[in-house]
Amino acid sequence: MTAGARGKPAPADPSQPERPAAPLRIPPSLKAGDRVALVSPSSHRGDDAAALNEEAVGILAGWGLRVDAPAPEEPRHLYLAGDDRLRAARFQELYCDPEVKALFLTRGGVGAARMVSLLERERIARAEPKWVVGFSDATALFAYLHAVAGVAVMHGPCLAAPSLLGSPARAESLEALRAALFEPGEARSFPVQPLDPAKPVAQPPADRLPPAESFGPWAVQINASPWANIEVDGIDLGATPLANIPLFAGEHSFRARMPDGRVIERIVEIDAERRFISFE
Repeated sequence: MTAGARGKPAPADPSQPERPAAPLRIPPSLKAGDRVALVSPSSHRGDDAAALNEEAVGILAGWGLRVDAPAPEEPRHLYLAGDDRLRAARFQELYCDPEVKALFLTRGGVGAARMVSLLERERIARAEPKWVVGFSDATALFAYLHAVAGVAVMHGPCLAAPSLLGSPARAESLEALRAALFEPGEARSFPVQPLDPAKPVAQPPADRLPPAESFGPWAVQINASPWANIEVDGIDLGATPLANIPLFAGEHSFRARMPDGRVIERIVEIDAERRFISFE
């Protein structure tokens, strides 16, 4: 393509045929006995990782699949399931493993966009296509896979997310996902039931729900007078004011380096009520 006036692209030459788009690579359907994996390219699963992990494995095993599950005590880096390089390496290892037929994201949150630049484009492009299932923060990863490898992806529930466990449409969502993965040729209809505002939303038994404080991350605001350089859990976040720092509920280590040379260290319990931190 040549440049037109003022550097704008010249209009396409109608006498030249358009280059056909590369066909979309559709991963094969799943079948009982296939090996699949749970993977966390974004936020970590909070303090109830083990219970959420067990729930996700149970769903996939119930479909007759063999599941590679992440360790219950997953690594953490602030609000992420490990640092960027660790998450990228784990995703690439599983995506490029020909024995693994599908990847299911544990949850959304934040962080997938941070790690895609660390993936090896050539290896991802050469790998056999496989279904990657998730939503929310998975969008950045899906865009990368489509651009680099030309593969179709599946926008569906994150299987270790509290939002799925507590959803009144959980059964319908999971059946739709199972059908799409195992029986893609069959047309199915899943009618939407409008919510009645006068009727309470159905909830699963309380003992199956993770505590509300683990739902995060919370958007934390940090300030100092007159100002300070801030570290949270050993990570340098820079100078105040700092806004919308995503942290999960629980204890976090804060360190403020004041301009007069003082260093203030504090352990803060972050929750829905404690999200504004200040230093003087």
